[in-house]
Amino acid sequence: MAEGVEQLKKFLQNIAKKENYLLSKIDIKPISSGGANYTTDLYLATISEPLKPDINIFAKAANLNEDARKNNEFLCRVYETEALFYSELVVNFERLYNKRQVPLEERLYIPKCYGHLLVPYEEILVLENLEAKGFKNFDRMKTFDWDYASTAVTQLAKFHALGLALRDENPHEFTRIVGNFKLDLSESQELMNMFLTFAIENGSEAVRSDHKERLQKFFTSTENIATLMTMMTNDEIFLVHGDYRPSNLMHRRCNGKLEIVPLDYQTLKSGSPVADLMHFVFSGSDAEFRRLHYQRLMDHYFTQLTLALQQLNVDVEKLYPRETFDADLIKMRPLGLFLGLSIAGMLTVAPEEAPKLDGDMSKIRIKPNQLALERINGIVEDYVRWGERRVNKYTMAKGVEQLKIFLQNIAKKENYLISKIDIKPISSGGANYTTDLYLATISEPLKPDINIFAKAANLNEDARKNDFLSRVYETEALFYSELAVNFERLYNECQVPVEDRLYIPKYYGHLLVPYEEILVLENLEAKGFKSFDRMKTFNWDYASTAVTQLAKFHALGLALRDENPNEFTRIVGNFKFDLYENQEMMNAFLKLAIENVCEGLNSDHKERLQKFFASTENIATLMAKMTKGETFLTHGDYRPSNLMHRRRNGKLEVVPLLPNPKEWKSSR
Repeated sequence: MAEGVEQLKKFLQNIAKKENYLLSKIDIKPISSGGANYTTDLYLATISEPLKPDINIFAKAANLNEDARKNNEFLCRVYETEALFYSELVVNFERLYNKRQVPLEERLYIPKCYGHLLVPYEEILVLENLEAKGFKNFDRMKTFDWDYASTAVTQLAKFHALGLALRDENPHEFTRIVGNFKLDLSESQELMNMFLTFAIENGSEAVRSDHKERLQKFFTSTENIATLMTMMTNDEIFLVHGDYRPSNLMHRRCNGKLEIVPLDYQTLKSGSPVADLMHFVFSGSDAEFRRLHYQRLMDHYFTQLTLALQQLNVDVEKLYPRETFDADLIKMRPLGLFLGLSIAGMLTVAPEEAPKLDGDMSKIRIKPNQLALERINGIVEDYVRWGERRVNKYTMAKGVEQLKIFLQNIAKKENYLISKIDIKPISSGGANYTTDLYLATISEPLKPDINIFAKAANLNEDARKNDFLSRVYETEALFYSELAVNFERLYNECQVPVEDRLYIPKYYGHLLVPYEEILVLENLEAKGFKSFDRMKTFNWDYASTAVTQLAKFHALGLALRDENPNEFTRIVGNFKFDLYENQEMMNAFLKLAIENVCEGLNSDHKERLQKFFASTENIATLMAKMTKGETFLTHGDYRPSNLMHRRRNGKLEVVPLLPNPKEWKSSR
């Protein structure tokens, strides 16, 4: 420690000269992180000179020895990583903020950096001392509340937005800088295995016996371990913090408002922003907070990311649409379990029991105390509950509750701030098998009612194992959120009269959290439309009107393809349906066709029909008709049950509803 103080003093003397403190006095005081830091020795210092304000310093000096650096590729780069953040990335971030004239109070607060030294084993980083400005550390023995969590996540969103904005403006510069942060976990397999061992051992000590077996099975699965590795090493478009937890944040309350400053940029890397969210949530929350605020916090993050990107003139939908974020939340959930269980002991260790690494990473394994055991048990209980929700179909009551929360957000977007929401489940009358249906009304005094038709997913895990069924919700959401926007643009550019356009219901939004998917549209019944009676057959008036609308739909797809083939391919590529990968489902439908029809046929026709369907050549022809030819965007399920109609001024109007558009090859 004495040698470190002397080395730091020399470095601070140079800083004093740069700041023009030529007759300065330097005071240095070693401080403890209280068990929150393992890679550096910490110091507070003051550079003072008569008639000048003190310069208050916070300094970090390397303490990792040769064994620690030699045995771990990640640890040997932590000092260089943080120095690069302050010396290069911060400069770019400041330039972006100035270029877009973002107000100072709305920027990410980044501590002032006075300099760094990167001589191996003598590394130093010198920053402003935030304590002198009233900031303090979070008590890691406590869990955070909504005020703290939402403020911290807002700052995280600003950090992620800066990385995205830099990448959007100058991809080569982004790649050059962030390339220094790449973390190859395949080269750190020993470290990864050690943390997996911690997760298993910690979890096994805390959880009930019936959960213990499921936990061990999850973590010992090669597939699950590979998934965790992929989640932590995928080269995504984001720059992520890598260790975003309350111990690496400081906070103060100024004029009644909470302010939070992120610190410790030693673990920067490219990756998914959800990894930072998982780290934050499962390092500082308890089960009660997650039950009340988990989804709310995720929504808050995306809202703040959108706002931060808007200030930097970046479109979030172009780089990271909400559907991708929602899908990542589900995909990355196992990472929360892994992180929460593996580091619980470290996060709650008493300061006097905190280990010093000295090259032995196994010392990070700290036997969980009672507080850690409580947190671990809460995390496992959460994952058991989430897992059960994945397997079991939602009850109608849960569906209504989930929908109400979603409609409250829609009400706010529509500026219905004191609204009343009424929801009524309805039946499809046997015409719908993949969703529960609802009618809803958002009402507010002196404003017209917003009449809603909503679809909420009801397929359980077994049903979703089918490739086709697993994508029906995403497909329909993509139609309304992307294709419909392009169709509207085409109509406007060509000045097609409104009455000659394809009627596409107004779209209010969607949620794509697996097993909780929701799609919200206008309620056409409120405009006089009604469903077709599927027990009847249609007449010429109905058929010709419906086919006219179908032709308009096909024409829009062709027009988009003709105007912008790349955009068409990008969007419609999500709808590809490979019948050969769904051979089992196709065979089931063929079997139904034979059994259903043969029951009512004359015996002479029955034999010919069975012979037709039994022919391999005929089945191959059927498959070819659905998969070969020119590329169209097709509806895929165009039948009266998926249309609504009304008669207006004596004229029949028909509106198609889009259950599952596909890029099928339609023969000429």
